[in-house]
Amino acid sequence: VVDPNITRCKLDEMAKLGVTGIRLNLVGVEIPDLTQPAWQHLLEHIKALGWHVELHRAARDLPALITVLLKSGVKIVVDHFALPSQEEKQNDPGFQFLLEHAETQQIWLKLSGAYRNGSTETLNDNVAPLIPLLLQHFGPAHLLWGSDWPHTRYENVVNYQKTFELL
Repeated sequence: VVDPNITRCKLDEMAKLGVTGIRLNLVGVEIPDLTQPAWQHLLEHIKALGWHVELHRAARDLPALITVLLKSGVKIVVDHFALPSQEEKQNDPGFQFLLEHAETQQIWLKLSGAYRNGSTETLNDNVAPLIPLLLQHFGPAHLLWGSDWPHTRYENVVNYQKTFELL
Protein backbone atom coordinates (compact mmCIF):
# COMPACT_ATOMS: atom_id res chain seq x y z
CA VAL A 1 0.00 0.00 0.00
CA VAL A 2 1.59 3.28 -1.12
CA ASP A 3 0.59 6.91 -1.36
CA PRO A 4 -0.13 7.91 -4.98
CA ASN A 5 2.38 10.76 -4.60
CA ILE A 6 5.30 8.43 -3.88
CA THR A 7 8.39 9.36 -5.87
CA ARG A 8 9.91 7.27 -8.62
CA CYS A 9 13.14 7.29 -6.63
CA LYS A 10 11.38 5.61 -3.69
CA LEU A 11 9.75 3.07 -6.01
CA ASP A 12 13.16 2.28 -7.50
CA GLU A 13 14.52 1.73 -3.98
CA MET A 14 11.63 -0.63 -3.29
CA ALA A 15 12.33 -2.50 -6.53
CA LYS A 16 15.95 -3.00 -5.48
CA LEU A 17 14.65 -4.59 -2.28
CA GLY A 18 12.55 -7.07 -4.29
CA VAL A 19 9.14 -5.38 -4.31
CA THR A 20 7.14 -6.37 -7.42
CA GLY A 21 3.80 -4.65 -6.94
CA ILE A 22 1.52 -2.49 -4.85
CA ARG A 23 -1.71 -3.37 -3.07
CA LEU A 24 -4.80 -1.22 -3.04
CA ASN A 25 -6.64 -2.37 0.07
CA LEU A 26 -9.92 -0.62 -0.63
CA VAL A 27 -12.31 -2.54 1.61
CA GLY A 28 -14.19 -0.15 3.86
CA VAL A 29 -12.71 3.00 2.36
CA GLU A 30 -13.75 5.43 -0.34
CA ILE A 31 -12.72 4.32 -3.81
CA PRO A 32 -9.96 6.57 -5.12
CA ASP A 33 -10.31 8.24 -8.50
CA LEU A 34 -7.56 6.46 -10.40
CA THR A 35 -7.96 8.88 -13.30
CA GLN A 36 -6.48 11.72 -11.22
CA PRO A 37 -2.98 12.88 -12.25
CA ALA A 38 -1.22 11.55 -9.12
CA TRP A 39 -2.67 8.08 -9.66
CA GLN A 40 -1.98 8.13 -13.40
CA HIS A 41 1.63 9.13 -12.71
CA LEU A 42 1.97 6.28 -10.20
CA LEU A 43 0.46 3.79 -12.65
CA GLU A 44 2.96 4.89 -15.31
CA HIS A 45 5.78 4.10 -12.88
CA ILE A 46 4.23 0.76 -11.92
CA LYS A 47 3.97 -0.23 -15.58
CA ALA A 48 7.54 0.89 -16.32
CA LEU A 49 8.81 -1.19 -13.40
CA GLY A 50 6.85 -4.23 -14.62
CA TRP A 51 5.00 -4.39 -11.31
CA HIS A 52 1.39 -5.35 -10.67
CA VAL A 53 -1.46 -3.64 -8.84
CA GLU A 54 -3.26 -5.89 -6.39
CA LEU A 55 -6.90 -5.02 -5.69
CA HIS A 56 -8.84 -5.85 -2.55
CA ARG A 57 -12.42 -4.68 -2.98
CA ALA A 58 -15.87 -6.25 -3.40
CA ALA A 59 -16.62 -7.48 -6.93
CA ARG A 60 -19.44 -4.96 -7.44
CA ASP A 61 -16.86 -2.13 -7.34
CA LEU A 62 -14.20 -3.74 -9.50
CA PRO A 63 -15.40 -2.72 -13.00
CA ALA A 64 -14.69 0.99 -12.50
CA LEU A 65 -11.27 0.30 -10.98
CA ILE A 66 -10.23 -2.36 -13.47
CA THR A 67 -11.32 -0.31 -16.48
CA VAL A 68 -8.85 2.43 -15.52
CA LEU A 69 -6.11 -0.06 -14.66
CA LEU A 70 -6.51 -1.91 -17.97
CA LYS A 71 -6.17 1.36 -19.87
CA SER A 72 -2.96 2.12 -17.97
CA GLY A 73 -1.46 -1.17 -19.12
CA VAL A 74 -0.49 -2.45 -15.66
CA LYS A 75 -0.81 -6.05 -14.57
CA ILE A 76 -3.73 -6.55 -12.18
CA VAL A 77 -4.11 -9.10 -9.39
CA VAL A 78 -7.56 -9.38 -7.80
CA ASP A 79 -7.76 -10.76 -4.25
CA HIS A 80 -9.98 -13.40 -2.68
CA PHE A 81 -11.92 -14.86 -5.61
CA ALA A 82 -12.87 -11.21 -6.39
CA LEU A 83 -15.19 -11.10 -3.34
CA PRO A 84 -18.48 -11.58 -5.21
CA SER A 85 -21.74 -11.03 -3.38
CA GLN A 86 -22.64 -14.02 -1.20
CA GLU A 87 -26.15 -13.94 -2.63
CA GLU A 88 -25.21 -13.60 -6.31
CA LYS A 89 -21.96 -15.61 -6.26
CA GLN A 90 -20.96 -16.26 -9.90
CA ASN A 91 -23.81 -14.04 -11.13
CA ASP A 92 -22.42 -10.95 -9.40
CA PRO A 93 -22.05 -8.31 -12.16
CA GLY A 94 -18.53 -7.43 -10.99
CA PHE A 95 -17.50 -11.08 -11.11
CA GLN A 96 -19.01 -11.40 -14.59
CA PHE A 97 -17.05 -8.30 -15.65
CA LEU A 98 -13.83 -10.03 -14.59
CA LEU A 99 -14.69 -13.14 -16.57
CA GLU A 100 -15.42 -11.00 -19.64
CA HIS A 101 -12.05 -9.25 -19.34
CA ALA A 102 -9.92 -12.32 -18.66
CA GLU A 103 -8.96 -12.38 -22.34
CA THR A 104 -6.92 -9.19 -21.85
CA GLN A 105 -4.25 -11.35 -20.18
CA GLN A 106 -3.62 -8.39 -17.83
CA ILE A 107 -5.64 -9.84 -14.96
CA TRP A 108 -4.69 -12.56 -12.47
CA LEU A 109 -7.05 -13.77 -9.77
CA LYS A 110 -6.04 -15.00 -6.32
CA LEU A 111 -7.69 -18.13 -4.98
CA SER A 112 -7.19 -16.94 -1.43
CA GLY A 113 -9.24 -16.01 1.59
CA ALA A 114 -12.20 -18.12 0.51
CA TYR A 115 -13.62 -17.68 4.02
CA ARG A 116 -13.98 -13.98 3.23
CA ASN A 117 -16.73 -14.98 0.79
CA GLY A 118 -19.08 -16.18 3.53
CA SER A 119 -19.13 -18.15 6.73
CA THR A 120 -16.73 -21.02 7.22
CA GLU A 121 -19.73 -23.39 7.34
CA THR A 122 -20.79 -22.45 3.81
CA LEU A 123 -17.30 -22.06 2.43
CA ASN A 124 -17.48 -24.74 -0.24
CA ASP A 125 -20.95 -23.64 -1.36
CA ASN A 126 -19.78 -20.06 -1.78
CA VAL A 127 -16.61 -20.61 -3.79
CA ALA A 128 -17.17 -23.98 -5.47
CA PRO A 129 -19.30 -22.55 -8.33
CA LEU A 130 -16.63 -19.94 -9.05
CA ILE A 131 -13.68 -22.24 -9.65
CA PRO A 132 -14.77 -23.89 -12.95
CA LEU A 133 -15.64 -20.47 -14.38
CA LEU A 134 -12.29 -19.04 -13.33
CA LEU A 135 -10.43 -21.96 -14.89
CA GLN A 136 -12.45 -21.68 -18.10
CA HIS A 137 -11.94 -17.93 -18.52
CA PHE A 138 -8.54 -17.27 -16.95
CA GLY A 139 -6.82 -20.64 -17.30
CA PRO A 140 -4.48 -21.96 -14.63
CA ALA A 141 -1.65 -19.58 -15.59
CA HIS A 142 -3.69 -16.58 -14.43
CA LEU A 143 -4.94 -18.10 -11.18
CA LEU A 144 -2.78 -17.70 -8.09
CA TRP A 145 -3.07 -19.42 -4.74
CA GLY A 146 -2.37 -17.57 -1.53
CA SER A 147 -2.76 -18.61 2.10
CA ASP A 148 -4.08 -15.19 3.18
CA TRP A 149 -2.00 -15.62 6.31
CA PRO A 150 -2.32 -14.28 9.03
CA HIS A 151 -6.08 -14.57 8.34
CA THR A 152 -6.85 -11.13 9.78
CA ARG A 153 -10.18 -11.10 11.66
CA TYR A 154 -10.49 -14.88 11.11
CA GLU A 155 -7.51 -16.05 13.19
CA ASN A 156 -9.66 -18.23 15.46
CA VAL A 157 -11.54 -20.12 12.73
CA VAL A 158 -9.08 -20.53 9.86
CA ASN A 159 -5.54 -21.78 9.56
CA TYR A 160 -3.04 -22.51 6.81
CA GLN A 161 -3.91 -26.23 6.63
CA LYS A 162 -7.64 -25.52 6.21
CA THR A 163 -7.04 -23.07 3.38
CA PHE A 164 -4.73 -25.50 1.61
CA GLU A 165 -7.20 -28.39 1.96
CA LEU A 166 -9.92 -26.37 0.23
CA LEU A 167 -7.98 -26.58 -3.03
